[in-house]
Amino acid sequence: MSEIVSCICSSEYPGHPCRNAIDGDKNTIWNSGGFAPQFIEVLLDAPVNQLELGFVPEMSPAFGDLKIEFILINNKGNELNRYENIFPCKTGVLEKIKLRSKKIEENDNSDFYKISKIRVNFLGSPSWIALREIRTY
Repeated sequence: MSEIVSCICSSEYPGHPCRNAIDGDKNTIWNSGGFAPQFIEVLLDAPVNQLELGFVPEMSPAFGDLKIEFILINNKGNELNRYENIFPCKTGVLEKIKLRSKKIEENDNSDFYKISKIRVNFLGSPSWIALREIRTY
C-alpha cells in the first residue's frame, strides 16, 4: 500500500496548515480559511494502479453536501482519471472512495499508468473547507 508523504493546498488558515491533514494526528486540522473552491493535492511514496482514499471532514456548520472532484495524476504530471462525487457533510466521520487509474496495462511495468498524486478539488461545501485527516487504505 502506498502512503501519503507530502501535500500542497489552495490556502491555509493561520495555524492550520495542510500538513496537519496528513500528520496522522486526529487532533489537528487543515483549514483552508474559505469556502469552495479549494484543493489539497497529496503525493504518494510509491506509484499505484488503484487505492482507497479516506478523509475526515471538519466543517462547521456541517449541514448539506460536499461536492468533490478527485484527479489522479502520474509521475509525469499527466491526468490519468477523474472522479466526481457528492458526500454528506458529516464532521468527524471517515469517508472513503476507491480510485483507480483509467487504463491499467497488465504487461506494462512502467509507472506511466500509475497514480503518483491525487488532487482533491472541493467544488461545493456548506462551510469553510477543512479536513482532520486524509490518508490511503
